Amino acid sequence: MNPFAGQWTTSGGGASVFGALPFASPPSGPHLVPFNFRFKTSVLNSEVVGPNDRLYFRVQTDERQNMYTGISSQQQVNAGHIEWRPTTLIEFSSVIQRQRANDWVQLDSRTGARQTTIAGRHFTWAADNQHVYLQSTGSHPEVMARITRQSRSVSLEIVAQALSVPGILESCVMATILFLSGRELQ
Repeated sequence: MNPFAGQWTTSGGGASVFGALPFASPPSGPHLVPFNFRFKTSVLNSEVVGPNDRLYFRVQTDERQNMYTGISSQQQVNAGHIEWRPTTLIEFSSVIQRQRANDWVQLDSRTGARQTTIAGRHFTWAADNQHVYLQSTGSHPEVMARITRQSRSVSLEIVAQALSVPGILESCVMATILFLSGRELQ
């Protein structure tokens, strides 16, 4: 079951509303660059808009079959996609090669976090009651991005210096769609 598909709440206390993810420490201090998923119907049919209201990506899901989500950019009609099969397959340009979603965001059964690699660097996805965070790994993990669900949109904020990591924006967009899709990540 997708732990991100459950009921959303921002009330304090208790376990993480994101199910299988551990709590994370909120970011403090660094400049965050905002991106917003503006829903047409949901995160699966939305536009990703960044600073100065610039359109970065369009996310479209086939309403009839509901088995394929395409991601397009201004430069590339088919920048990425998700195939919602019994085993979810993902791909995003040269950033994420075609693979199973569960292989790209691997669940750590010990901590409940999801591990991923972007441009050869290791990161962890973790959550608190209001956000999902992308953190660097190591002895002093740093928050690189955070996802926040709102009523008619989703906010993705990325630390400005993290945008220098090749593929981090595309990876965060893919993770946001996967985590907030309401679909299984099998």
